[in-house]
Amino acid sequence: MPLAIGGRLGPYEIVAPLGAGAMGEVYKARDTRLDRFVAIKVLPAAAADDAQRRERFRREARAISTLTHPHICTLHDVGEHDGGDFLVMEYLAGETLAQRLLRGALPLEQAVRIAAQIADGLAAAHQHGIVHRDLKPSNVMLTPGGAKVLDFGLAKRGAEAYVSIVDSALLAAPATITHPGTIVGTVQYMAPEQLEGKPADARSDIFAFGAIVYEMTTGLKAFAGESSASIMAEILTAMPSPMTISEPLTPPALDRAVGKALAKDPAKRWQAAADLRDELTWILEDLRGPAQNAPATTRTTRRYGALTLAIAIGLAIAGLVAVLARTHSETPAAPVRFVVLPPEKTTGALVPIISPDGRKLVFVARTLDGKSSLWVRSLDALESKPIADADDLAFPFWSADSQSIGFFAQGKLKRVDAAGGPSVVICDAPSPRGGAWNREGVIIFAPVAEAGLYRVSAAGGSPVAVTTLDKSTGERSHRFPQFLSDGRHFVYSAYFGQESRRPTIQARSLDSPTVSTLIEGGFARAWSPPGYLVYKRQVSGPYFAQPFDHRTLLLSGDPKPLVDNVAGGAKSGETAFSVSDNGVAAYETLTGEGFARLCWLDRTGKPLKDAGPISLKGGFSLSPTGQQLATVRADAQPGVRSIWATDLVRGVTSRLTSGSLDDDPVWAPDGARLAFDSVRRGTGNTDLYVTSLSGADGELLTSSQGKVPSDWSRDGRLLLFQIQEGSYSVDNLWILELEGNKKPRPFLQTHFDKENARFAPDTRWIAYDTAESGRSEVYVQSFPDAAFRSQVSTAGGRQPTWRRDGKELYYITDEGALMAVALRTQPAFAAAAPVELFRIPAASPTAMHDASSAWTAYDVTADGQRFLVKTVVQAPVRSPMTVVLNWTAELKK
Repeated sequence: MPLAIGGRLGPYEIVAPLGAGAMGEVYKARDTRLDRFVAIKVLPAAAADDAQRRERFRREARAISTLTHPHICTLHDVGEHDGGDFLVMEYLAGETLAQRLLRGALPLEQAVRIAAQIADGLAAAHQHGIVHRDLKPSNVMLTPGGAKVLDFGLAKRGAEAYVSIVDSALLAAPATITHPGTIVGTVQYMAPEQLEGKPADARSDIFAFGAIVYEMTTGLKAFAGESSASIMAEILTAMPSPMTISEPLTPPALDRAVGKALAKDPAKRWQAAADLRDELTWILEDLRGPAQNAPATTRTTRRYGALTLAIAIGLAIAGLVAVLARTHSETPAAPVRFVVLPPEKTTGALVPIISPDGRKLVFVARTLDGKSSLWVRSLDALESKPIADADDLAFPFWSADSQSIGFFAQGKLKRVDAAGGPSVVICDAPSPRGGAWNREGVIIFAPVAEAGLYRVSAAGGSPVAVTTLDKSTGERSHRFPQFLSDGRHFVYSAYFGQESRRPTIQARSLDSPTVSTLIEGGFARAWSPPGYLVYKRQVSGPYFAQPFDHRTLLLSGDPKPLVDNVAGGAKSGETAFSVSDNGVAAYETLTGEGFARLCWLDRTGKPLKDAGPISLKGGFSLSPTGQQLATVRADAQPGVRSIWATDLVRGVTSRLTSGSLDDDPVWAPDGARLAFDSVRRGTGNTDLYVTSLSGADGELLTSSQGKVPSDWSRDGRLLLFQIQEGSYSVDNLWILELEGNKKPRPFLQTHFDKENARFAPDTRWIAYDTAESGRSEVYVQSFPDAAFRSQVSTAGGRQPTWRRDGKELYYITDEGALMAVALRTQPAFAAAAPVELFRIPAASPTAMHDASSAWTAYDVTADGQRFLVKTVVQAPVRSPMTVVLNWTAELKK
C-alpha cells in the first residue's frame, strides 16, 4: 500500500518515505491536528491479504503500546486505511548509534550515560515481559532528549512473536529495513543461545547490550569476522579483549560490567537489566566526581584537558631526560612513572625498547588487519610513527648513538634510521633471537634459534661466529645479547636441551673466547650504568637488579625486585625490560593467562560442536580414521609436556607419554601409533620416538641434530621429518626408512627452512611451506626424485594438509583464512586457484603470536567436510608501555 507524497491517512499528511522492508513501509508524516511530525508504518500491499501477517502486525501494536518510557520510541496511534493497517509512531530527530559509531568511540562519560539510558529502556520492556531480540546500534536513536530504543519488531511476549514494529527506518534520514529471508536478529549482536536455536529471554538482550557498550567505549566490534559464520564462531567460543587495551581510561568497574553481560552462559550474566542500569548509574556518578552541583564534564572536555596535560608532561619529561643525559649524579628523590599508549587502530605494542640516550622507544605494533610494523615514539612527542615493515620476530635493538635501529624481517638482519627512511639489509638471519650494536659499528646477533652468536659489521658483510655451543653441557643456543659499557664485553642467555633446566646468564668478550657464568638459572635482559645487571630467574617471574662490575664481570650484593608480570615478546625470554644509559627504563606488563578451545566447523566455517579446552601452545592431530585425537599438554612440572590421546567416539582421554618435553605427534596410518620428538636424552637436541595407544614406546632415530616428525606415508614404510643442518641450523627434509635398513636419507636440502611437510595420499608428492621468497608460501614437490615443484599458495600460506583422496589441499594464511586448492595429480600435477573457505575464528595474529610461532591452527577429516580448529577464548592482556625515569633511585632505599 504505497502512499503518495502529500496524500493522507486520516489526519496524517505524508511528507516523505523513510524506508521499506518485509514487514512494513515507513513514512514521515505530519499530524495536522497537533502539528507535529510522526512516523507511520503500514503493512506492505503484498501482505495485506495475509491474515497471519496482519494478525501479527496487530499483536505488535498491542505489545508496543504497553511500553511508555522516555527511552523507548512511543506508539501514538493505530488505524486502518483502504483495507491496510498502519501504526503512528514517535518521529525521532537525531542519528542512530550506528551512524555515530562510524566516527569512532564515544567520549567515556557520554558512552556510560547512553548505556544507562538503554538499560533503563530494556528494564521497562522486560518488566512488561517483552524481549527485544534484535538490539543493535542501528536500533538505538540518539536524540536531544537522550537515547531511544527502536525496533521491538522482533520482540516477544511469552509464546507470541512480533516482527518489525518500530525499526531503524523511523529516522530523520532513509534507512534499510530487514528483507524477507534474513535471519531473525543481527548476527553481530546475537547471544550464543540464539545462534544455537535455543529460546531467547531478557538475558539475550543483555548480551547484545554488552556488545553495544563495548563498541561505544572502544570503537571496536566485540565480535568481528569476515563472514556470518566466523562471527558466529567468535560469539560461541571467544571473549573480546578487555576494553582497557583499546581505551586504557576505561573504569575497571565498566570493564567488569560489560564482561559479565557478555558471558556465554546466560546464568552467569546479569539477570536483570535493572541491575545493570543501577551499576552503570553508579559508574556514571563516579566518572562525574563529587561536585554534584557542577555541570557534568564530558569525556571530550576531559580529553582536551588531558591533551594539554599530556603536552605539559611531554615537555617536562623531555627536560628531565635532558638533565639526566647531562649528568648521572644529580639524582631526583624518586622515580617518575608514566604510560605511553600504543598507536591508534593497532592491537597494542610488543616489547618497547628504550634508546641509549633515554629519549625514544622502538616497538612492534600490529594494525587491525594484522600487518606488523616497527614504530618509534619520541618521549617529547605525542604520537608514535611507523618507520619500517616488520613482523613479530623483529627483535629491535638500538645503535649506541641512538640514531639507528637494527631489526629482523623476512629472514634478514636489517637496519633503519630512527627518523625513518628505507631499511638496509645487513645479512641473512633465518630465525633470529635478538641482537646488540656497539659504538664501533659491530653487531652481535643470534641468526637462528639453535646456534651460537655471530658478529657482523653494521655496514654489512659476512657474519662470523663469536660464540660456540658447549655440547658437553647440553647447550642448545645463545640468545638475546647485550653489550656492556666498554662495547667489547657482552652478556647473553645460554639455553639448554633439557627444557626443565633454565638458561644461564653468561658473559664474554669480542676479543676472547673465555666464558664467565654469572647466574645459574636466569634470563639476561639488560646492563645499566652505573652498574646493574637486570635479569629474571623464570620466564614468568619478576625482574631483579643486582650490582655488577662490568670490568671484573663480578656480581655483588643482593638482587632487588623491580617489577613483576612483565610481558615477553614473540619468543620465550625475549628482552622485555629495557634500560637506557641515563636511568630510563621501559617495559609492559601482562595480566592473565591465555587459553583456547577446539571447535568443529563445516566447510563454510559454521560451528558444529565444541571439542573442549586445549593449552594455548598445545599442538593437536587427528588420526587417519578421525576417531582419535592426539594433543600436547603441559604438565605441572616446569618444562614437561606430554602427549595425550582422546577417543572421540567414547570421549575417553589417556596419557601416552610422560616425564620429558614431548611434542609434535604424527599418526601412523593404522591409527594405533604416533611418532613424536623429545629431548629425553638430555643432549640438547630433539630425537624421534614412537608410542602406541597401549602406552608402549620406543626409539626411532637419535643423532646430534634436532629433528621434528612431519608425516607418515600411507603404506607405513616412510617417516618424513625435519632436521636442522648447517651452521645456521636450517630445517631440511629427510626420510626415515621404517623397514629394511631403517636408515635416514636426505630428500630436500636448501638454504631455507622447510616446515609442515605432508605426504600426498599416493606418496608421489610432498607439500610443505617455506619462506624462501620472503614470506611463507606452500609448495608441492614430486617424490622421491624432487624433480618437479609447484607453488600452490598465491598470497602467503602455511600448514598444508591433503584430503584423503588427494584431490584437494588445504592451508592457512597469516590472517587466519583457511584456503582450499583443487588438485590433479595424475598423470601430471596441476593446481586450481585457491579458494577461501572461512576465517579461523579468533586465530588472530595477536593470539597466534602470544601462543607460539609454531601454532597448530587446524586439522581436517578424511573427506574434507569438517575441520577441527583451535580458537582463542582469551589471549593474554598487555598493558600500555610503562616508562620510568630514574628507575635506579628505588634500589638505593
